[in-house]
This record gives sequence, C-alpha cells and structure tokens, in this order.
Amino acid sequence: MQAKTGAPSVQPLVWRSAWQSQGMRDDSGAEKRFVLIRRLPQGAWSATEWRWSPSPREATKAWQEKRWNALAASVAQHTQTPTAAGASETRLMHDVLESNLGTRPAERIADVLTWQTDGHCLKADLTSPGPQQLQLSYSAEDSRLEQRAAMQLQLARRTPKASWLSPFNLVPASRQARGGAKFYAVWIEGNVMKGQLWIPTRGNGPLMRVRIASELASVPVDLAKNPALQRSRQVIERELFALAERWASAYE
Repeated sequence: MQAKTGAPSVQPLVWRSAWQSQGMRDDSGAEKRFVLIRRLPQGAWSATEWRWSPSPREATKAWQEKRWNALAASVAQHTQTPTAAGASETRLMHDVLESNLGTRPAERIADVLTWQTDGHCLKADLTSPGPQQLQLSYSAEDSRLEQRAAMQLQLARRTPKASWLSPFNLVPASRQARGGAKFYAVWIEGNVMKGQLWIPTRGNGPLMRVRIASELASVPVDLAKNPALQRSRQVIERELFALAERWASAYE
C-alpha cells in the first residue's frame, strides 16, 4: 500500500532499504487508518497506528476530520517517495516487477528486488546479466531454432558448471499476450536456481533482461527425480511468464 495524502492506494509497499521512515494511509474502508514506521536514533524501529471511525453526527465528524487532516500532514513529513534512478530501461523493468507483485510485499536494495511466493524467497536482479553477444529477433516468426540453439551454446560456454532445467527457448505463445518474441531459460549454479527473461524491443531498441534467483536448501544430485526442484523451476517460470505478459500489456 503506497502512502498518499488523498485517495487510498491498492498496491503493497515496496520498501526501499535506504528509507528511515514511511507513512501509509488507508481510506478504503469505513474505518480510516494511518501507519507510521520510523527508525529511532538507537537503530530500533517504531511502528504507530491511528484509526478513525467517522461519527454519524456532522458537527462531530467535521471536528474529527480537522484533527485527522492535521495528523495526515504530520505523517506526510515522514513519507518517502520512490525516486527514479538508473537507465530508463532499468526503471521500466522495475515498474513491471513491482506491478507484478500484486499483494505481495517486497524490499528493494539498489537494483535488487526481494519477495516471497509459494515458500520461495526470490530475488530479481537487473544488474547481473552481462552484455548480449547475439542479436535476438523481435518477431517470433523470425526466431529460428538455429538461433535459439546458438544462444543456448553461448550461455553454456559462459556458465560451464550450470545444469539446465529449461534451455533457452521462446516463452510459450499462450503467455506472450501480444507484441514481439520473448525468451527464457532456467538453470542451476551451485545451490542457486536462476531464471532469466529476454525481451527484444522494436527497431534498434534495447534488449530488456531480468534475472530471478532462488537459493536452494542443498545442491541437488538427481535433477529429473527431484519433485521439490521441479516445483522451484515452475515457480520461477511462472514469475518470468507473468513478467512477459505484463511487459506486453504495458509497453506493446
């Protein structure tokens, strides 16, 4: 829920690690709420909540509202507003990541977003993918099997110790929504499962990339016969496919 001084917000709060305080307002129900979270000088955190149920009597309600608005002004002084930073394509992908959270809370540290889903702690890192060596086609019709095989070979050479659960391929047509081609891959390095999404843009636009990682409890031995491992792969693929759909809906 994003803090505002007017209408309520429906999005959960994505906490920025640099914040020292944050105010949140909820006007969605009959009972109004304010929550103020602050870091104290000693380093501890304080959370304070105020609630208001407006009186049915107009005169009393007007008096209450005046005091409530004064409280709103005080809370607003501690309210932090997310600031845009980094390259424009990085900001666009972060917007897609945060809007895809739905009701799930998350924390953002620099360019890394952390959240939890289905018992998995996921981290999306927009800084980790290196430079792209192979041009990917925006049109799905122009994406040939030979090109995808070459991309998989290139990825395997970069990460020779990786175990590939989903080699480089097109996002399923049913999950592409609209727009151009989108690609993904899922693999394991050590005890970390990683999934990456590649989104070519029209013309000479940048190649959008985002990587999602989840640390495994142990290094898997038999990939094919490990149900927990397959569930983890499905969780990461579901997140990647949802991002592909949301990107297409927002920017294509």
